[in-house]
Amino acid sequence: MTISVAKTKWTVFGSLPASIDPVFINGDIIEHVDSYKYVGLLFSRGSLFLKHYIAKSEKAQRVANVTFAVHTHIGVIPPFEGKRLYMARIDPQLTFGCEVVLDTVASSLTLLENVQVAYCRRLLGLGSRATLAPLFTETGILPLRYRRAILATKYLLYLLNLPTNHYASSALHDSIALARDQKSSWARDLAHVLEGLSLPGSDATSVKTPVHLQWNAPLDSDMAGNLEDDIKAACYTGLQQVVNSSTKLHLIRARQSSSRPPPISDFRSYLSVPTPAHRRALARLMASDHPFAVERLRHGDRRRPHG
Repeated sequence: MTISVAKTKWTVFGSLPASIDPVFINGDIIEHVDSYKYVGLLFSRGSLFLKHYIAKSEKAQRVANVTFAVHTHIGVIPPFEGKRLYMARIDPQLTFGCEVVLDTVASSLTLLENVQVAYCRRLLGLGSRATLAPLFTETGILPLRYRRAILATKYLLYLLNLPTNHYASSALHDSIALARDQKSSWARDLAHVLEGLSLPGSDATSVKTPVHLQWNAPLDSDMAGNLEDDIKAACYTGLQQVVNSSTKLHLIRARQSSSRPPPISDFRSYLSVPTPAHRRALARLMASDHPFAVERLRHGDRRRPHG
């Protein structure tokens, strides 16, 4: 095997020693770097994947900006087409590498979630004061942390179905063994991520929707395959709890209280109203982001003159 010196880099994870001796291969010095991209993932010293989160959030934001820029040529993007564009162009950036880069650092995940929230708000014509739950109940888009968790469990299912002599299968079983010993591993991080799933609720609180993954019990492909349904059910239950507890979302709560309630998260038919101004008015009414006094009087700053 021939090692390419030009493509080979090295770094130190953790605190740096006082002095670093150079590393040589066949007499050539190997470059020392603080970060390096490998198969699309950006590894960095210190916080291992922070630069990866930053890079992907910035790229997703640029793609979102370009997507909305087409309105100067074709007019306002309808929500249905906007959702398809989101899944085709922005979602791949926000979920890239999520099977490996598990969301154990909340502040890093927030960088990606902010892009999703901003896109959905602009798509529906909602302001920054609007509650987050309608972004998902009215479009059928999954909150990003649940979407990323589902993709990670699908990767788990893929690993479980590999032949036992496959390197990735061996790595998974080693990771599970470490998790059972309460040691750091991909498997333990996955269980931690699923246990910590939550949604932002009213009054700056969060609605916890944990999904339990116990490595002490035997895990087969059937049980792993059920995790996707468990995560979706937890998400929808959490959204319903947010709607039920919110003092703003009366119309959505009334809709879900009917004799034959629709799914809590789905693309709503009123978003297909052809006139953009009418669509935005309906979305703002449902999300309680309208200019009526019942909403405006909640705000501390109502932009009224002081006399």
